Amino acid sequence: MRRRLQLQLQLRSSTLAALTLLVLAGCAGTTDPFEAFERTPVAIEGESFLDGETLAQRVKQMRRAQRDLRYFQASLESLRRHERGEEIAQLADFLRRYMDGPVAEVLSNRKESWSPQLTQLDANLLFTQAHLTVDLRDEARLTALIQAIETRFEGMDQLVVQYPIGHENTLADAFRHLEGALETL
Repeated sequence: MRRRLQLQLQLRSSTLAALTLLVLAGCAGTTDPFEAFERTPVAIEGESFLDGETLAQRVKQMRRAQRDLRYFQASLESLRRHERGEEIAQLADFLRRYMDGPVAEVLSNRKESWSPQLTQLDANLLFTQAHLTVDLRDEARLTALIQAIETRFEGMDQLVVQYPIGHENTLADAFRHLEGALETL
């Protein structure tokens, strides 16, 4: 019985020592030991997923922006077929402002890209924007979009996206297509 009590005390002491080390390790590098604990909820809160009505609204905004870009793409192609130079220039100017305004606003909240429901929509919207940018022959904007895609989806090479438009590819394959398009500009 006495041996058993000694083992229980040793186990408790070891557990207490391990927990103390964990707490000290968590507080290392800060002058305020409670700062480490205060930061934890903020990090979790910053990476939380959207839910309910907010998520549904965000999905709707992203799908609408992607649909609009595809309609503008078709309009641009139609104007090119009919050789309507002045209208092409006007549409191109509008599209640049549209991508810098409403589309950029939809894409602006980066933490929402971490929501599983929005990651693929986010990638598809960026690739649709990049596809339209290729048609606008805007090399600087395309280079910036490629860098944004690289940064935003680093390590997600197996994510399935719709690029080239109408085809499903992994992010890595779609990215190679996009880089190939950049070389043609």
